[in-house]
Amino acid sequence: MTLQEIIKNLLEQAKDKECFADADDPEDILRKDVLVLRETARLLSKTEPLNAPLTIAELQDMAFGEWVWIENLQKYSFDILSGYYQKVNGYRPEDAFYFGRMYERYDRIEFNPWARYKEYGTTWLAYRRRP
Repeated sequence: MTLQEIIKNLLEQAKDKECFADADDPEDILRKDVLVLRETARLLSKTEPLNAPLTIAELQDMAFGEWVWIENLQKYSFDILSGYYQKVNGYRPEDAFYFGRMYERYDRIEFNPWARYKEYGTTWLAYRRRP
């Protein structure tokens, strides 16, 4: 269930309980339930989306220059350091994700590593922001 579906269901439950909140509810238990459900939905709607690893399709659809967090999953490898990088153009974009840090001022890319999609999830992961 998505966050939006949960919020929608909470609001529907609040609406259902509101129908029964009347004089037969002397302690306002149902009214309190309605307030709790609505407040929970309001707070959930303000939360940040989960920072799940991006899919390969999301990586391929990213615009050049878009920032991404690359997480190196290889404990003793320093080929790629975990950190923020920008998507850059590469030789075989269908097989690998190319990234670096672009400097428009100098019109150059400081660092241009790449990571194979077939190794995604085993040697590296990508996120919208630092996990």
